[in-house]
Amino acid sequence: MARRLGGRCTRSSVSEQQITPTGFGLAFGSVMVVGSALVAGAIPASAGAVRLGVVAASLAGFAALPITAAAAAGTGLLAFLVFDGFLVNSLGQLSWHGTADGLRLLTLAVAVAAGFIAGVAYRAASRWLRWRRWMLWISEEARQAVGRDDEQPAKPQGVGLHTRGLTHG
Repeated sequence: MARRLGGRCTRSSVSEQQITPTGFGLAFGSVMVVGSALVAGAIPASAGAVRLGVVAASLAGFAALPITAAAAAGTGLLAFLVFDGFLVNSLGQLSWHGTADGLRLLTLAVAVAAGFIAGVAYRAASRWLRWRRWMLWISEEARQAVGRDDEQPAKPQGVGLHTRGLTHG
């Protein structure tokens, strides 16, 4: 655990990424899976694709959070098991329905991958923009340390023509 000095973490920096540990990610993911299954359970069983869409959308949103890839994959597997056990079958009974379950598993895997990639890309762009603002601030501070921007430079008294290669003779 990082020590705190003056309200800031000693290990934090502009380029450092804060990621939720795998165990906490799986715990939060399991709560999210149960919540999305409850919402999908309110949809009639005849609209199986809509039910799968609700679970897949919430899974993609979860995978976009700053979690580890293992937590995202584990939550995706848990989402498939809950979907198959409680929304396709009843009372948590797991069974394999061939191609239909393969397509459900593929849908949830694509949702996890797309959400994870989108989250990583967003955090990378955010870090780059934060770094860029920090560099601009540093350069502005350096420029102000040398001389103030708002002061106009004094004009030289005798302005002469300076040309290259011409000799006065």
